[in-house]
Amino acid sequence: GSPQILSPRETKRRAKKRGEAIRKVIDDAPDDGSGLRLEDTGNGNYRGTLSPAQIAAINALPNDLVAPSLKRKIAFFNDILGRKDGSIVEIEYQAALRDKKYRALQPQLRTEIPIGFQFDKQGNFLMTTMSMSRMHDKANAWAAKQPRNLRLWGGDMTKFWDSVRQYLHNHKAGLQGHIGLHPDPYIAMRMKNRINDLFNVYRKETREANPERTTLPKLRGQDSRDVVIRSRRMDRINSYDEAALPVSIRVVSPKLSPG
Repeated sequence: GSPQILSPRETKRRAKKRGEAIRKVIDDAPDDGSGLRLEDTGNGNYRGTLSPAQIAAINALPNDLVAPSLKRKIAFFNDILGRKDGSIVEIEYQAALRDKKYRALQPQLRTEIPIGFQFDKQGNFLMTTMSMSRMHDKANAWAAKQPRNLRLWGGDMTKFWDSVRQYLHNHKAGLQGHIGLHPDPYIAMRMKNRINDLFNVYRKETREANPERTTLPKLRGQDSRDVVIRSRRMDRINSYDEAALPVSIRVVSPKLSPG
C-alpha cells in the first residue's frame, strides 16, 4: 500500500515510546563486572560507556526501535571509547544544524577522536568528539587571521605541530604539558597555554585559567571556528572507519586541566 504519513503528534508519541524502551533496557541490564556503565545523569541524559551487558540488551531490541546499522555504530564507537587510548576515526557526517538553524547540508569527511558517549532525552545516541579536522582548520585560520598566535614558533606551522605532539606525549607519559616545549620555562608555559587554546577545552567559568586564550571572528551562517569539541548524532554518520595514530584520551577530555 501507499506509505503512511504520521502526524506530528503520532511521531512524537512513537519517539517517546522508543526512548522509554531504550532507557529501560539500559537501566535493567545486569552488572557484568566490566566496570563500565551508561547511566542517567539525573536529567534524562545518559552518559558513560556502555557495558557489554548493555550492548547486548540494545542489540536484542527490535530493529524497528534501533536499526541494525545504528546498533553496529553504537558497538563500534563504544568499543573505541572503552579502550581509552585516543583512537582516531574517519567519518562522513551529515549535519542538520548550522548556526543553530536547520539547513540542507552536504556530508563532510571529518577526522575525529571519540571522547564521550551519550543517549539524550530526545532519544538520540550521540558521540562527543575532539575534531582533528577542526583543529587543523583553526590553526590555519590563526595563520591567516591571527598570526600572533603562532609567534612563539616564528610563524612556522611545522614547529607548532611538533610542539602539539610533544604536549600530547607529555600527558600520555604523565608529565606536565609544558615539559620540553622550550628551554625557557616561561616561554614553555606560554606555548602550553597556546596549545590549550587550540584545544579550546576551557568554558566560561574557567576562561581566566588561560591568559593566552583567543577567539576567531565568527563567520556569518557558520559555527564558531574556535570550538573543536563536537557532538555527533550517530544516525547522521554515513560511514566510519578507524584511523592510525591514537592520542592520549586523557589529554583531549573536555575536563582537561590547565597543567
